[in-house]
Amino acid sequence: MTRPRIYGEDTPFGAWLRDRRDLDSVEFGLSALDHDFTLHRFRTNVDGLGPRAVQLLFDVEVKTRGGMPSAGHRQTLFFRHQLLNQRRWLLCNLDGDRKRVWHFGCFVLSMLDDRPPDDDQYVTWVSFTPTGGLHARTIVVADLVRILRCDVRPDTLEPLTLRRHHKVSRLVELVTTPLGFAVERYVTRRS
Repeated sequence: MTRPRIYGEDTPFGAWLRDRRDLDSVEFGLSALDHDFTLHRFRTNVDGLGPRAVQLLFDVEVKTRGGMPSAGHRQTLFFRHQLLNQRRWLLCNLDGDRKRVWHFGCFVLSMLDDRPPDDDQYVTWVSFTPTGGLHARTIVVADLVRILRCDVRPDTLEPLTLRRHHKVSRLVELVTTPLGFAVERYVTRRS
């Protein structure tokens, strides 16, 4: 039978899905999980040269009352984490350009109440190990804000550096050909 919701009210679609006997989780092997949050930092300032064309994403599963995902829920989250945790050039539907997208995967935020407490109080931030285990850290809410702003990496909690590793400069040189003509030659230098 499809498991009833543990806490709070279902969305109208969630209630409909749980009530459908023809979509029973045991009989049809169907697990339906609601998705809490995808955080997307679409404007990143890397250095004095202005924004870099890197967009950052990660998913957060929010658990209240100190909860953690069940074994089946962790399995689904870890599958999604492995699929999403990558850096790729992706096509943007807004302008048709390709954007560099870093997706850090899936994470769990566990709180004692149904919302974060004051900035100097604690929550639990959980990331996946490479083999699918959970790595839980107790952090203050001020650090959670740094994670959500993408000031630190959500996986390691180390400062997130997006600096340009290779600054590019283009120079124009005048070169004399064997016939004596002066032509422009473009030179690209990377540091």
